[in-house]
Amino acid sequence: MHWQSEETLGVYFAPVEGSSIDDANGELTLGGVDDWRFFGELFYFRTTTVEPYAAYWGIDVSAVTFIPSINPALATNITAIVDTGTTLILLPSSVYRAFLNAAGHGAEVDSKTSLTRFDSKPFGVFGIEFSGVPFMLTPDQYLVPQEQ
Repeated sequence: MHWQSEETLGVYFAPVEGSSIDDANGELTLGGVDDWRFFGELFYFRTTTVEPYAAYWGIDVSAVTFIPSINPALATNITAIVDTGTTLILLPSSVYRAFLNAAGHGAEVDSKTSLTRFDSKPFGVFGIEFSGVPFMLTPDQYLVPQEQ
C-alpha cells in the first residue's frame, strides 16, 4: 500500500464479463493507493471548488473532444462529477448533447437507463482532459456492454 500525506481516494474496478449479476468487481481504498490494483502512471487530481459540483466528487475538466468530427472540441474549462460507484463521469447536459451529435450513429438517450444508445457502433475517439492530462477512449472503452 502506497500512502499519501494528503487525502486520497482509490477506486478499483475489475472488468465484468457479460452479466451485472456478479457485483463483486471492485474495491475502495481510503487514505492511500493499493499498488496491486494498477499499472502504468498514476495521476492525482484535486476536487473542484466550483459549486454545486464541490458537494460531490467534482473535478475540473480542461477539454472534452470527439475525433473524428467536424468540430472535435465539444467543451473547454467545465466541471464534471466522477461517480465513484461506477465508471461513469457526469458531464453538463450541453456537453452530453454535443457528444451525441458528434458521435452520430443514431445516438440517443435510452429512456430506461439514461445511458446512450446507438443504432450502430460509433468509431470515434472520446477525449477528456483533466488539468492538462488527456485521456483518449475508444468505443470499446466508453461504451457500456449491451449485456449490462
